[in-house]
Amino acid sequence: MVEKDLLWFLNGIDCNVKSVKFSPSGEFLAGVYESPGGSGYSVIFLFNPITGAHLKTIKTPSNGIAFFPSSKYLCSVEQSKLIIWDLITWKKFKKLNHKSNRKFVYGITSFAITPNEKYIISGAEDIHIWDFPSGNKIHTLKGFGREIGCYIISLAISPDSKFLIASPHSESGAKDKDIKIWDIKTG
Repeated sequence: MVEKDLLWFLNGIDCNVKSVKFSPSGEFLAGVYESPGGSGYSVIFLFNPITGAHLKTIKTPSNGIAFFPSSKYLCSVEQSKLIIWDLITWKKFKKLNHKSNRKFVYGITSFAITPNEKYIISGAEDIHIWDFPSGNKIHTLKGFGREIGCYIISLAISPDSKFLIASPHSESGAKDKDIKIWDIKTG
């Protein structure tokens, strides 16, 4: 069988793929790969999605990635930290530490970037809203149950960047499983 629509494929990367994303501009394809040998460490590879050319390798632990809508930055998650990479200089632009007053069990489990790029939202056992590009935390939202085992599984931002929707997950039978909506500016 011949793959008529196959543009290219990655060959020679002996790693498991954890996540892949296209940049909104279409100029980058990013993938998070586990390092060979099962070390648990991961790397981010960036490619040209048209030619398949390898552009950059970022050696950093990562549980997930997301491009900013402008495609100028890439955000990666490392346990309880969001790391923002400048895709012009290929350098670390900002690091945001998601600290919680509760027993921090899971690290960051979900994150989102507003379409207007003014805010970055990270979810764990609570939700932090960060100003961008300053990196200042402007709100901590604690509208979910206080039980251990309850964490944010999903975040979504409205197209006008005004509202945040969050959905919890409970491993301990916590009663608070409601989806909640917040005004991003006022928390």
